Amino acid sequence: MDTAAWRAVALVLAGFIVGFGVGHWVIEPAGTGGHVAEVAPQLEDSLVAEQPVRDEPEDSLVAEQPVRDEPTATSPPLPETGVLVLTNVSSRGRVFLDGVEVRGLTHELSPGSVHVRVTRSGYEDFEASVRVGRRDTAIVSVRWTRIQPVAPPRQDPAPDPTPLPVPQCTNPVQRDTYNLNNRCFDVGPQVIPEGPWIVPLDAEVELPAQPSILWVRVESDGNAGAWRSAARERTQFDAVALVWARRYLTFQPAMKNGQPVTAWVRLALQGGRR
Repeated sequence: MDTAAWRAVALVLAGFIVGFGVGHWVIEPAGTGGHVAEVAPQLEDSLVAEQPVRDEPEDSLVAEQPVRDEPTATSPPLPETGVLVLTNVSSRGRVFLDGVEVRGLTHELSPGSVHVRVTRSGYEDFEASVRVGRRDTAIVSVRWTRIQPVAPPRQDPAPDPTPLPVPQCTNPVQRDTYNLNNRCFDVGPQVIPEGPWIVPLDAEVELPAQPSILWVRVESDGNAGAWRSAARERTQFDAVALVWARRYLTFQPAMKNGQPVTAWVRLALQGGRR
């Protein structure tokens, strides 16, 4: 068979190979009679075995992996309190929170308002109202104000209240010379209540014809230091009048140069019916 004939046969066989699959048919070489022989299907198996392995997407591999439960750490609960911090507190200072004395400068408190008072000898008390928030820190700096010493008021020396002894001031019976020219006092003793003084008498006591005259020494403190009757002979009315005067009359002392002094005062007591 010439070359043109072999080319024609090759074209025919190529058509069969395309139509029926590669490796099923081959042409025997010259000298074999030109027969077409079927090739064993091992070539197809080898072709399948030699196919490259297709890479699977990583996402699919990850998705197919089982999820493993990992232990998780439990977070501690948030605190329900706040913190109060005090600064500039002297070692001699005393701290009070809501009126209760405490020690230390850092205090864990419940949320809310707290009254802070810090005391120190020689300084004014420091006081403040502080609000402590939940999970918050409030800082209070103490401010000290020194107490200024107050000088006592100046006092002039008081004059001696004891007047010089005057002979005319010791004998009030001598009315003409007693307190002559105000030598004993400037203002005489005052009797409370003011006169006239009526002594109430019962029916069995005879009404006096004359008043009962009494001299009373009023001390500088206003007390009655002595009682003296001017009558030479005391009557029943003089005794009753003396008792009544002691019970119902009070006095203010005499004044000399602006100071209380001891002086005598004259009382004229009259009798009357109840």
